[in-house]
Amino acid sequence: MKKELTPRQIQAIEQIMALPTLEAAAESIGTSRRQLSRWLIEPEFSAALQRAQHQLIAATVRKLAQGMDEAAITVLKLSRSSENERVRLRAVSLVVSLFKRLSADDDFDARLSALEFDRRPTANLTLEPEPEPEIKLETNGSVQNETQKTTPA
Repeated sequence: MKKELTPRQIQAIEQIMALPTLEAAAESIGTSRRQLSRWLIEPEFSAALQRAQHQLIAATVRKLAQGMDEAAITVLKLSRSSENERVRLRAVSLVVSLFKRLSADDDFDARLSALEFDRRPTANLTLEPEPEPEIKLETNGSVQNETQKTTPA
């Protein structure tokens, strides 16, 4: 049976996520660093903290992705129209560098997806049994097939 987190443990997770150290998180909820350490080894607490961290990272990635188009437009504008030659050079260099990195990442993701697709289990795989050799009874009582002839014992 799963153990439910206490309201204080939920607060601890929120504070661990918000504050720079475990000491600060413990102090903010009125507990000790030692108590937080004990909670961190509990499977339910550590799993909840890990879920919270993954949710925060996913939300941050979504926010950054929303700004990527605007950032790309800004860098391209700087590369074309800045009066400062160093700024133009840096912007062009950044565009080329990012293009190479994004292309390589996209290629890697495509190859990885193809490998994962090739290795996935096939649920509807049916193996056809090999056909059994045809057995013929001859009128003299012996049995024959394509590869051997035997007589009844």
